[in-house]
Amino acid sequence: MNARQQKNSIFVKELLNQKGTPRNQIAALSGLTNTYIKDLEQGKTINIGREKIIHFSIALSLDLYEIDQLLNIFDRTPLSEDDIPIFLSITEHMRLSSAIHFNRSYITLSLLEISLRRIPSKSTAILNTLPASFEEEAHYNTLYGNADWPHPLHNTLYQEVVKEKNLSLTRVLEEGQVVEHYSCKHCVENIIRKLTDPKARELRVIQFQKLIHHIKKYENFSFYLADSCPTVSFIHKQPNDKFKENGKLLIIGKSSYEMNHPHGLLVGLATESQIVIKNFEEELKFTRERIVDAYTDKDKMVTYLEELIM
Repeated sequence: MNARQQKNSIFVKELLNQKGTPRNQIAALSGLTNTYIKDLEQGKTINIGREKIIHFSIALSLDLYEIDQLLNIFDRTPLSEDDIPIFLSITEHMRLSSAIHFNRSYITLSLLEISLRRIPSKSTAILNTLPASFEEEAHYNTLYGNADWPHPLHNTLYQEVVKEKNLSLTRVLEEGQVVEHYSCKHCVENIIRKLTDPKARELRVIQFQKLIHHIKKYENFSFYLADSCPTVSFIHKQPNDKFKENGKLLIIGKSSYEMNHPHGLLVGLATESQIVIKNFEEELKFTRERIVDAYTDKDKMVTYLEELIM
């Protein structure tokens, strides 16, 4: 092993030890083989393609600065807007396992959400406010863009991921998949009523309008309001026996740029562990018992939402 191979091997091993993600889980999420990842650890693979480096990084839930570090180790240029299609392409083959994948990157969490939509089965989301799928691409810049820590690519990449979330939701609804969303009535009201910034309010109104549009257009899309806030936000994807897919679970935490004082690294978890999923199915039952009956009719829900944004 030459000096360069040794340097690469040490860096990759330290990265894997630091993140603690099992090799088979990295393989499932990145689309790389166990053998390929082992070769990276041992310094056998030096001329690794840019796409594989980025997909490997996403599977490890690296932040954008860490991805730049890894690219540098393999003598590649830092991330740029040209890499955005590479980030989005990983959603075509991301797979979960019975292990729990700990997520430290909201972008990775969003890519996992898009990948789960590719599984043809019913999905149910329990959230405190509106689905992020209805955000505008400029949403992040207006509400959170004053943070000085994000990577130079972060805002643009986030906007493209949000755009893909929008498109992927429309695709699955057009295909006939059933999608349900449950949100807290009080939180939904607060996110629009407490806004004083005109631009931020304008973007929220568009988010509401997109939600209203989907409620009206798609019979297979349902939006419900609960009279209390969920203790945990998550997306549950039902199993699909025809395609031999187990149920999936994506637990969604608050990303640090949504908080005034960031404290913590984890933004979510993902797994297909049936034991974990069973507990969250119980949580779903509880949420359904808290639905506000006055808005279970779609027309009444639309009227209610339209009045909020008047």
